[in-house]
Order: sequence, then structure tokens, then C-alpha cells
Amino acid sequence: MKQIKRAFAMLMCVATVLSLCMTFAVAGNVCQEIKGTGKPDESVTFTVTTNGKWGKNDLKITQTKGKANLYWSDRQPEEYGRYTVTYKNSNGKEKSKKLTGSEVKLDLKPNQTYTVTVTAYSYDYYHVHIGATGGGFMNWKVAPEWKVSAQKNVELCQ
Repeated sequence: MKQIKRAFAMLMCVATVLSLCMTFAVAGNVCQEIKGTGKPDESVTFTVTTNGKWGKNDLKITQTKGKANLYWSDRQPEEYGRYTVTYKNSNGKEKSKKLTGSEVKLDLKPNQTYTVTVTAYSYDYYHVHIGATGGGFMNWKVAPEWKVSAQKNVELCQ
């Protein structure tokens, strides 16, 4: 009976150690979750390092829709946030893309370090373009949220 208890205790220890190892392995490419909102002029900057010489070095930014409050209207349209995504590699080469729908993908070169900045459009832009026929954007009742995901060859840090 003692041997069965010892074997069971050893099995539980091994299972615990393995589960901890799996947790760290899954989270190994992200220093922390990188995310932001569509609040006007909000800006988030983070670092991306690509490791692979070949294969996918993609970085994807996805977002949810928010609910906008409009002047002179009870409507609360669901809208995506609008952002400029700027990414610069360690050689100083800079590119920009727009995130105005559900996602944008950045194709990154292997063995590079990038600084990525996601900046929400200004209040003036939102005011003119969201709910213009219903009174113009006042603020977000529920702000849209974006987050970053990467392939296994990409490390993220904020």
C-alpha cells in the first residue's frame, strides 16, 4: 500500500512539473498580452523580434467592434476603431498600414527587431466619419479593443 501511495505521489509531482513546463512553453513568445483600445489618439508601442530564417514571420492585429455615442442621437452604432500601424526595423526602414476593419497583417523579415506603434485616429476624424448622418461621434460607450498575435518565429515585448 505504501508503494502505491509513493508511486501516486511521484506521478502527481511529474504531472505538476509537466503542466508548468507546458504553460511556460505556450507563453514563451509573449512578454505580456499586447492590446489597446480605439480611444482617440491612444498610442501603444511594442517590440517584435523575428527569429526564423525562413517560414512565417507574420504579426496579426485583430480588433472587436465598439459602440459609439453620437451627438443628438440615441443610436449607438457598432464600429471598428481606426488606427495607423507603423513598424520600423533595426535598419531604420519604416512602413505603415491602416487597421480599419477586423484585422491587419504585418509581414516581417526574418532575424530583425521591429518597433511597432499602433495609434488610434484623432477625435476629429471619428467625429466626421462615424455617425456623421446621425449627429457625429461624441465618444465610445464601449471602445473597440485590439490585440496582437504572432507566429512561433516571432517574439513580442511591450
